[in-house]
Amino acid sequence: MAADVIEERFGIATEQEAQDLAVTMRLNGWACEVEQEEDGTWMVRAYPPGFGSTDPAENPKEPEDGAHDSPPVDPAPGGVQGLLDFIARFESGGNYNAYYVRGNNQNDPRLTSMFVGNVIDWQRAYVRGGSPSSAAGKYQIIRKTLQSLVRDLNLDARTVRFNSAVQDALALHLLKGRGLDKYLAGTLSTTGFAKNVAMEWASMPVIASTTGHKGQALVAGQSYYANDGLNKSLVGVASYRRAIETVKA
Repeated sequence: MAADVIEERFGIATEQEAQDLAVTMRLNGWACEVEQEEDGTWMVRAYPPGFGSTDPAENPKEPEDGAHDSPPVDPAPGGVQGLLDFIARFESGGNYNAYYVRGNNQNDPRLTSMFVGNVIDWQRAYVRGGSPSSAAGKYQIIRKTLQSLVRDLNLDARTVRFNSAVQDALALHLLKGRGLDKYLAGTLSTTGFAKNVAMEWASMPVIASTTGHKGQALVAGQSYYANDGLNKSLVGVASYRRAIETVKA
């Protein structure tokens, strides 16, 4: 039976020390994440071999697999929100209250009624309680990304609620950070933008052969984070390309 205990090391002074520790643990078969904490120190979160579930956020609606994609899934009506709705279909089933492995959640907790700061606190506690991911909301935003969004957008996390409008706005900011404006202006290719978006949302595939997040070779249809033990593509290349191109429709 696989071990289900996550080991976390806090208060590490430098990133190099944290990375060195992670390398040592990986040699023993552990999967590791390295994160910088709010106080500037670093932490290593390690998952033992065979830890728990390796499935992405539960999404019973669209079980497509990689490059096998016939006929293509129709994206939502065109435009940027159409692309975001398409992404969310595979990340969360379009549910603003979804969280990792609870795609159908509505009230346990009701994320849309919580302040952003409370959501961040809940995500931290959820991971420390054993979850391998803190992904939450319609767009499955992880804690580290949500904290960055709070800083980037100068949000008051104590008064802004994690409601549907705010989640949509946060996702749009992430999409812009992945080159949306350049794509619309014609200075970023469809293939390049699709890869950038796949770097943000692991359920989306790369649409051409490329390298992944650790330099591994990928073929069209794989998640940018393929083989990390946690993520995989949930939609095929044709559907995803169509959704990307619809942004310009």
